[in-house]
Formats: sequence, C-alpha cells, structure tokens
Amino acid sequence: MIKKSIFIAVILFFVACGNKNRVDLRQAEFLLSFLSDKMIKMEYADISLQQVDSLIDFYSSIKEYESEAVCRLIKGAKLYSFGDYSGAIGELKIAEQYIADKDNMAGRLYYYLSRVLVVDNPHQSNYYAKSLVDWADENSDLSLLALGYKMLMNLEDDIDSAIIYRDKAIEGFELLEDTLRKEKTNARFAMKFMNHLAADTAINLILPFYERVGYVRDADALATIYLVNNQADSALAYIEKLRGAKGFEFQFYNNMAVYYSLKGEFEKSLIVYDSAFHIYQQQAVEILDEQIARVNGEYDKKLYDQQIEFQHYRTMLLSLIFVLVTIIGVVLIVWLVRIIVRHRRKNMELKHAKEILEEKNEELVDTTKKQTQKLYAVSDICKNTYASIVLTNPDMVKVISRSLYENLKETYPQLSNMDFTYMFLDFIGLNAKEICRILSVQEGTYYCRRSAIKKKLGTEHEQDIDEIFNQFFLGQTLPNEN
Repeated sequence: MIKKSIFIAVILFFVACGNKNRVDLRQAEFLLSFLSDKMIKMEYADISLQQVDSLIDFYSSIKEYESEAVCRLIKGAKLYSFGDYSGAIGELKIAEQYIADKDNMAGRLYYYLSRVLVVDNPHQSNYYAKSLVDWADENSDLSLLALGYKMLMNLEDDIDSAIIYRDKAIEGFELLEDTLRKEKTNARFAMKFMNHLAADTAINLILPFYERVGYVRDADALATIYLVNNQADSALAYIEKLRGAKGFEFQFYNNMAVYYSLKGEFEKSLIVYDSAFHIYQQQAVEILDEQIARVNGEYDKKLYDQQIEFQHYRTMLLSLIFVLVTIIGVVLIVWLVRIIVRHRRKNMELKHAKEILEEKNEELVDTTKKQTQKLYAVSDICKNTYASIVLTNPDMVKVISRSLYENLKETYPQLSNMDFTYMFLDFIGLNAKEICRILSVQEGTYYCRRSAIKKKLGTEHEQDIDEIFNQFFLGQTLPNEN
C-alpha cells in the first residue's frame, strides 16, 4: 500500500510539472482514472487543477478528445466546489460535446450541469436534471437517480409535484442506506415549502439534518419557522448560530429584529432592523456590481474570443494558400521532370530496340527458311529465336501464336488466349521478368496467372504444364499446320 501511494505521488509530481515533463499515455490513463475516482467520490480537495490542466494539454496534443472531455468534466466539478460557477459551466459545456455518448461519465456530467445552472438558469438546470434521471434510470445507477430526483424537487415550485420527486429521492437513498442524503432531502424540501407546511412538520423535517451536520442555512430556516409561529424563545438559540456566520449577516440582524419585536422590545428591534437594512443595501450593491462585472467580463471575453478566432482562421487560410501553392509548384516540377525523363528513356529504348530488331531480322528470315519443313522438331535454337523475337518486338507474340491458340482451345477450352500466351512465352524459355516486361504486367500478376493455369489444368507441378504444352505443340499442332 505504501509503495502504491509513493508511485501515485511520483506520477502526480511529474504531471503537475505541466508540459516540461511529458507523460506517456499509460501514465496519463492511470492519473485520469485516479482523478475520476476522486470526482465520483466528491473528494474535490484531492483534485489538483494543475494536474488536470496538464492532462488536458496532453490529450489535446494527441487528439484524444473523449479523454480530454473527461478531464474538463473533472475540472468543472472542481471549479463548482470552489464556487466558480461561470468557469465550471465553461468546462462542462466543452465536455458535453463528447461525454453525452460516454456511458460511464454522462450521468456525472448531467449532475454537475444541473447543479451549476440552478441559480443562473433554472430552466436549463431542469433540463439537465431530467436528462440525469433518464440516464440513471436507463443505466440502473441508483445513486445518481436519487440525486436527479432531489434536483427536480429543488427546482419544482409546485408542492404536490415536489412531494413526488422527494418521495422518489428518499426511496433511492433508503435503498442505498444513505441516511445523510435522505435527511438533507427532507430538510431542503421543508425549507423550500415551509410556508405551506405546518410548523411542527417543517421543524421535524429540518432538525435531524441540522443536528447531524449543523449547517447555518438550516439554523436560519429553523429560526424563521419559530419566529413566524411566535415562538421567540425557541428561535433565539438558532438565531445565535447565525452570529458572525459569513453571508448570513442580514439574516442574523433581521431575525434579531423580529425576536425583539415579539418580546416587546421595539426600540432594540428598530436599531437592529436598521443594521439589517444597511447590510441588505450593501449586499444588493455588491450583487449588482458583481452582475455588471460578470456581464462586462463575459462580453469582453466573447469579443476577445471572436478576435482570436478570426486571427486563427486568417492564419489557417494563409497557411492553406501557401501549402496549396507549394504543392502545386512541386507537382508541376515533378510532372515536367517525369515527362522529360520518360521522353529521353523512350527515345533510348526505341533506338536500342531498332538496333536489335535490325540485327535479328536477318536471323529471323534465315531461321524461318530452314525450319519450314519440320517445325514439329523445334530445337533449343528455335526457342531461343522465338525468345529473341518476342523480346525485341513483343507484338510478334500475337503473330506467331495466333493459329496455335485456335487449335489449342479445341483441346483446352477452359484456357483463355492470355493463358496460352503465358504458356507459350514460358515454353520458349523466357524468364518471369522478361515475360512481365513483354506483357507489361507485374511479377505478382505473372505468378497469379501461373497458379490459375495450374488449377484450370488440374495439375500442381509446373513441369506438368510445360510437358502438356510441349507435347501438344510438337506432336499435334505443328503437324496439322504442315
């Protein structure tokens, strides 16, 4: 266990160094699994934004967009835990493009999106909460299903519908034996609909969770319920819990003003209420300034992003034009060089072929005269002559073997003219390269054709093919021609 912890720590250290120390894919996958597990367990304190950013850069560089999206989901969850909702939304929206189809992370994405949008965009939050419920139900994820129903309860304004969602959420938490979330669900329901519930009912729903966790907001809710029901003494203990609590200054002074009013101490009530009013004004101004700054910041960021995007497109366009011009230039140069080389090579080949043809013409005429009487006894000299003729003038293959094919097809109708051509060239002693050059084919095509001929003739040995052709050529065809 200690060695494993040391290994994880070493990997985290190297990844935290960013691009200075590149990690390989195996290390990245190991770290991503580690951070994902921390996110699912909601152990946000163990997630380092520097590590996540390093993984995002790594997966982006190798174009592993799904893994990059998972990293952004983890980052969004971390930013949400910090209270940076706008930053969380940005990361989660990027992740949404890829994770919606990734079964093991889609539900977690819907969960965070529904939570982070609940204040600024309840309608969209409701959409993602319903998406969470649908996904969790389809994938039998009881934990996320219960959390989805809890989110829908918090978003629902109708008490009857909210009760249905609450009961489904509580049923799930009971099956999971998660008493904490069950009590929290009841407390949030009672706080949202405290004006519709009897005081005892609301208190009984909030009190177990408050006694377990002691959240200030639950103390404020209990104080409010007691004050509304004229139970000032019962409310005092919970009002005192608000004293000095960050973000609850207004609630403290406001509840104290009501408390003094119920006790008949109206002068104290007015003094405390005046403090509450000033705090309310200050908070309202801070909220307004924050909203203005947020709108301005979003506008500036949008304008900046558009400028960067425009510059990016312009750079891409210029780069594309340069690449296209370069490619066209290279292609033209290569094309011209190939034409020149091909033209020179053809001239040399034609000149050489002409010289060879002139040399062989005399041999061909002389040999033809000597072999007119007994062509069936074709000797090695005759084969060599045929080979020389064919090598110097490939078109002579058709002239020499036309009548031969017609007679051969009567005995071997399964063979094509091209099959006979291959057999004839092989018979006269040409090797594979010479045959391929004459017929303008690749060596692979030659050997495939040889295999096909063997199958058509029903033989496995090439000697058998040569013997069949030799016997027929010398023993049958040539005499018939005489």
